[in-house]
Amino acid sequence: MTCALSSCVVLHEEYFFPQAIGGKVEKQWCRGQVGVDNQLIFSFEDVEVNMDVWEYQGITRLGISFKLQSKAEVIWPQQPLLVTTNETQKSIEVASFRRLIRQGNDSTSETYLVGTIMKKKNNLDKENFYESFIVSTDNVEVIEVSAFSLTINGKTEQIPQSVFSKRSGLFLHPLNC
Repeated sequence: MTCALSSCVVLHEEYFFPQAIGGKVEKQWCRGQVGVDNQLIFSFEDVEVNMDVWEYQGITRLGISFKLQSKAEVIWPQQPLLVTTNETQKSIEVASFRRLIRQGNDSTSETYLVGTIMKKKNNLDKENFYESFIVSTDNVEVIEVSAFSLTINGKTEQIPQSVFSKRSGLFLHPLNC
């Protein structure tokens, strides 16, 4: 007989709440069941584009990931990522995305340079490609990410301007989800 126990705790947390036209806001933890609404998702045919912003040890980061299903393909074309914080615009040069490969307790990653095709390689339900970018080392309350384009399954798709605003509150968090 197998017995599984799970538990949660209420914690105070500061987070960045995302907003964008056409984007869906979700919780990142425990398959979207608990925690803060801090993940922005854009859905296309067999591809989800996820964005989130977080702060750790005084550094604010933006994460962008692609979840690919079936035979989907994504290309990040050569383009800067424009981010505005505290009324200052910063141009971030995107060089690559990483695909994390987990096999048992081992994990490795593969790097996909800008302009190359990111596509599913294994028989997993979905595969993820990810990168995070330093947005600021100053305290920020609002982050605006300018619109950018992607090539998804051979079509150019536009990700609209996205805004992440700092908020705080009490939230349910998993201890062992």
